[in-house]
Amino acid sequence: MSEQAGRTWSERTGEGSLLETLAGVSRVLVFSNFSRAELEKPAFGGSRLIAAQADFFREEGCDIHVVDLERLAGVTGLALRLAGVIRRRRRRESGFLPFDDEKGEKRIWRLNLLFNLLVEILSRLDVVARRRIGSMLKPGAENLLVWNYPFGIRILCRVRDSVREGRVRVFVYEHNIEGDFYHERVGMGLLFARLAGLFGRIELDNIAGADRVLCASPRDMERLESSGVDPERLEVWVPRPRHDGRGRSSRGTATPLEERLSGRYVIGFIGSDYGPNVIAVQHILGMAPGLAPEAVFLVIGSVCGRFAGEAIPDNVMLAGFVDDLEEHLGLCDAFISPKTTSDTGVEIKMMDYMKWGRPVFATAAGARGFEDYPGLIITGIEGMEEAIRSRIAGKRGAT
Repeated sequence: MSEQAGRTWSERTGEGSLLETLAGVSRVLVFSNFSRAELEKPAFGGSRLIAAQADFFREEGCDIHVVDLERLAGVTGLALRLAGVIRRRRRRESGFLPFDDEKGEKRIWRLNLLFNLLVEILSRLDVVARRRIGSMLKPGAENLLVWNYPFGIRILCRVRDSVREGRVRVFVYEHNIEGDFYHERVGMGLLFARLAGLFGRIELDNIAGADRVLCASPRDMERLESSGVDPERLEVWVPRPRHDGRGRSSRGTATPLEERLSGRYVIGFIGSDYGPNVIAVQHILGMAPGLAPEAVFLVIGSVCGRFAGEAIPDNVMLAGFVDDLEEHLGLCDAFISPKTTSDTGVEIKMMDYMKWGRPVFATAAGARGFEDYPGLIITGIEGMEEAIRSRIAGKRGAT
């Protein structure tokens, strides 16, 4: 594993790697199924990761264009626009859908699975989208196309295969092993278990058409290799934020939130309304009483809506969805990633945490893919409360 230019983590640095590829590329197109507005203020792990990809290519001096698939001409873009409307409502309003609660989460993932299968079918037929993407290429030059998630990538493969002048390379970024991801979430009912299996087979078939498969963690890369993907086409690549060691935020005149947090050790958590985040917050609520009054947890994001009306410890603040995420993160002395579910992908919220250069308390699952971050404190969920208490005591003793 190597750190390159302080900005990327890659397990492949030689011929064919992403960084080696950039040397001859004239244009990079990064395809996003999140809108540009969402990439400017990411509220989901997927959008954070795509935004980080675009930032990396910009800083490398590439001619980078982010393609908003919601705005793409054709039936694929139309379907993704509908999904985007629903996603943006859910980001701000927990319970927006009538069954959008903890018990109904399995139904949400089943709908997601059906929708992704629909997008896959539409993308294979979408001639209009293929023509539009073809018009975005730099003629007679080398173009790199980075597609996020495996469904729909056949559009790019067909564009690549139709190019007569210049060169087109297609890279797919696997945020998770999607087949495994959906198996974990749709339940064991016969129909949806089979559909998840079908989706997993489509995933492997689709990425077989890509020139390179970018993975978010070594574990995911190993799982794809064990599924028969050529290891020569696999690479772990995670664009990293800079550690700028920012100081704690202050606007001069303290806000009510700042006054409430003043003099306490503030531990931040970011989470959208998503099952693993709900479980993570439940862990936070369980450990919070034992850390009062010194520590206070600041929970940010639409996951807070799941706990409306519940008894919350005095040292837990549910901020909900915020437009000024950076200002809220700047109030924190440390961050927490207490993930205990899902065996694929990485916690993209770690990117938001790392750029502040502050301690991060994490489980092994919560730290996966970021183990070399110098401020990381890895512990089991049962030992996290004591790890936080020890950190506070050490900080108190140093002052």
